[in-house]
Amino acid sequence: MRRFVIGDIHGAYRAITELFQQVQFDLSEDKLIVLGDVVDGWSEVAECIDLLSRIKNKVVIRGNHDEWAWMYYTRQEFPTFTWIKHGGRATMNSLGGRNNIKKEHLQFLQDSVYYHEEDDCLFTHAGVPFTVAKYPKINLSEVATEDFCWTREMAYDAFYFKNIENWKWGTRWKEIFVGHTPVQRFSESEEVYNTPQNWGNIWLMDTEAAYKGRVSMIDLDSKEIFQSTPCRELYPEEEGRNYQSWNQIKGKK
Repeated sequence: MRRFVIGDIHGAYRAITELFQQVQFDLSEDKLIVLGDVVDGWSEVAECIDLLSRIKNKVVIRGNHDEWAWMYYTRQEFPTFTWIKHGGRATMNSLGGRNNIKKEHLQFLQDSVYYHEEDDCLFTHAGVPFTVAKYPKINLSEVATEDFCWTREMAYDAFYFKNIENWKWGTRWKEIFVGHTPVQRFSESEEVYNTPQNWGNIWLMDTEAAYKGRVSMIDLDSKEIFQSTPCRELYPEEEGRNYQSWNQIKGKK
């Protein structure tokens, strides 16, 4: 069985299909670990969920945007206006409102998990506190879900300490795969960081698909990286999350 890990998708169904074509992904035989944020951004959230649901061997991690969507559809209190502003409108347009979302789409959100461990590796959307990575006896079930979905501490420490020989984020896991924090945040130049980065024992897989970047996928065993066309080129008729992708294309500030 081939195993792949895919970073933040943000409704870019066309990007997923490109990647699956590149690797000739077998929905019945291959395994995919999704690092979260399937929703919020581009217009084809429903198509993303439908395709991912067809994969027999998969693990779907819950990202902060997936959490927002799940809270909306299960009528929980959360900053709804903030969600809509940051891509939620595209998700609502694709999945429907609270009263007409398909049961299978809601079940997909419901079934997502905050973390996954496999072969001495951790897979989660945003990261875990350093104390959790340092002390194996801490039960992951005790970690706040906000950390799994929202923290950026791990990503920034990986960047700051990347040149220190043998630096690792704790000793608990051989490798840690996360999304959430786009690699483009670490340089003003898009050309410096635009592919997944491996710093210490951490892999950063978010390559800014929601804005100007691409969806990225890695073969877990060979570490070969695959990337889609920039999502703004795949959706030239759309403005992208927060209009930033559209503004970049049009040359606006």
